[in-house]
Amino acid sequence: MLPLKFLLLQSSTTDLSQTVGQLTQSSIELAEATANLGALKVIFGVFLVFMLLVLVLFIYQILAMSSKINKIQDASEVVQQFFERASDRALGKSQCDILIRRSFVGLSNALKYQILRIRLENHIELKDITKAKVESIVKNEFDTLKTFLSNYRYQGEALNKVVQSADVELIIHFVLEQVYTPKDLFTISSMDQAVTLFLEGIKLDYISRI
Repeated sequence: MLPLKFLLLQSSTTDLSQTVGQLTQSSIELAEATANLGALKVIFGVFLVFMLLVLVLFIYQILAMSSKINKIQDASEVVQQFFERASDRALGKSQCDILIRRSFVGLSNALKYQILRIRLENHIELKDITKAKVESIVKNEFDTLKTFLSNYRYQGEALNKVVQSADVELIIHFVLEQVYTPKDLFTISSMDQAVTLFLEGIKLDYISRI
């Protein structure tokens, strides 16, 4: 009977050891699973935050792009309206005023340059030739002004209607006076001021005729 008890006791000890070993292994596996689950939670959290950042960035880009598209659309509409107005060359009163003023700035600069250029030539004593040259220059500049203004319309009429042909002779006479002003009385600053004041009167007359 003693050996039988010993065998039973030994068998029970072996089973107990195996049971303890299995429980220990299960505990270890459970601990590893718990640790892995925690790591997965951390990874999932980081991934979720990353996705939220991507989503915010995507929404921001959409809003920014929408704003840019609206600005481009507004700019294109302004440009389109400008060219629609420019296509028929129809201007308002204030636009005509500005256009005439700008045109006279160019005319003034051209006459000042020509006066200085002619005075520096050595044959201004040949008055007939000089007069013919002045007439040609003034008429060309005046025709350029009329042609330019004819490209624009105000209230259905060409803007060059304000130009008075009789002013050509006045300008020719004025330029000849500046060309033949004695050297001791002529200065560039006085000539510049005289041309500006002279054309200012004609310019204001044209603007009043709009």
